[in-house]
This record gives sequence, C-alpha cells and structure tokens, in this order.
Amino acid sequence: MARSCCGDVDLVTAEGEPIPRHRRTVALCRCGLSTIKPFCDGTHKAAGFRTDD
Repeated sequence: MARSCCGDVDLVTAEGEPIPRHRRTVALCRCGLSTIKPFCDGTHKAAGFRTDD
C-alpha cells in the first residue's frame, strides 16, 4: 500500500538531500521492502503488507 504524491512537492532525504522525481505523480513505499526506496515498486503485494488506513 503506497502513498501517492503529486504536484509541486519536494522530496528530501533525512539529511536534507533532494530526491529527484522523474514523474509528476509518484507512489512512496510504506512497507519498507521496495528495492527503489523511497518509491514503491509493488513488493508490498507479494509480501502481504496491509495497513488500517
């Protein structure tokens, strides 16, 4: 279950370094298993990750 993000949003690392976006809308990883963090790669589906919200 990813969190979608679109529009004029700046993504940065915990250290404040910019994270480049290559699309207008991106999905952020919430399960922690993505191989392309911080972006979602769909791994949560195979892992069975679920959330209450």
